[in-house]
Amino acid sequence: MVSGQRPTSHAAIMRSQPSYVSFVSISLVWVMLTALLTQCSEHNNDLTRHNVTDARHYGAICADHSPAIFYLSQKLLETRWVIFFESGGVCSSDKQCRQRYDEDLHLMSSNPYPAKIEGRDLLSADPDDSPFSEFNRVLVPYCSGDLFLGQSVPELDVDFNATNADTYAFAGRVIARQILQELANMTGTAKDMRGLTEATEVVLAGSRAGGIGMLNAIRHVRRAIVSRHTKVLAIMDSNWFIDFYDQARHLFSPYMVRRTKLAVKY
Repeated sequence: MVSGQRPTSHAAIMRSQPSYVSFVSISLVWVMLTALLTQCSEHNNDLTRHNVTDARHYGAICADHSPAIFYLSQKLLETRWVIFFESGGVCSSDKQCRQRYDEDLHLMSSNPYPAKIEGRDLLSADPDDSPFSEFNRVLVPYCSGDLFLGQSVPELDVDFNATNADTYAFAGRVIARQILQELANMTGTAKDMRGLTEATEVVLAGSRAGGIGMLNAIRHVRRAIVSRHTKVLAIMDSNWFIDFYDQARHLFSPYMVRRTKLAVKY
């Protein structure tokens, strides 16, 4: 030590060095926040409501003429899709249609549906709940009462009247096809999003009424939307009929078959 120079304290030496402790603390906090945000993102179960574009023009409308809807959770650059068609019985007579409208409005109209729903079962974002958790996830609500088979759309100038059976729409087949077309057109609508036309794998699923609609939709997906290299799979739940055409004629009276213009062939 040079004579007359004051000794340097330990605290002064520490202050003169880089603050490694602070740097490490900030880094640890950043890593923890990143991990937390990633986990929240990976397990975000929300699916967002989308109204079918120009639904009335295309005839993709629920029984009460409200626009058909679908729920979607789409991931960046993801080319795998799972699409689930909901169940809900059948509207087999004018009386039953009115009863469904009065007691189970969500089966005849899109108006009661919220802006977001939670994905569950096959549509869950949790890999412990679904093998399709990393797929683009789509839910197709059932609001036509016709097993997704109807092709009967009232004229544009006809307003819906719950007490007038002739004003009900039965457009389930139109709804299914138009929603699939919208999913196909999503290519290029947002940066790094891949529409159904670019799919490498499509899983179509449905339960009961939705399963019948799914069986009709799968041929359309294969023929008109995806490439011949796309893997297309089906999951059926309680919807297989050995002789579907004859079964459908028992479900619907001849009057209802004419009214709904059922497309009962797979």
